[in-house]
Amino acid sequence: YQFTTDAGTFDARFEVVYLPAESLGVQNPELANIVVVYQQNGAININSGTAEMTSVALYDVLGRKLYENNSINKTETSITGLAVSKVVLIVEINTVNGKISKKIIY
Repeated sequence: YQFTTDAGTFDARFEVVYLPAESLGVQNPELANIVVVYQQNGAININSGTAEMTSVALYDVLGRKLYENNSINKTETSITGLAVSKVVLIVEINTVNGKISKKIIY
């Protein structure tokens, strides 16, 4: 990156612009605070509060899909029997209110 400018003071060179969350690609920011993902006794537990989940998918950090369930239709679910350990997983949760992704160490 190269940048060239004239000598002097430029008071209007940069500006800070505030946009609504929707403009930044965040459709439902409160969903991030509602959905809880945790590991307990070898199971990944997901609680979506009051938002009913429609599907859940698990990915490893390389983007490989390890698990998918497209017919949950409830606010809590558990995933067991994964053949991985000591890895970071990305949990993609689709709810009736939107989609959220969370990271978990399993």
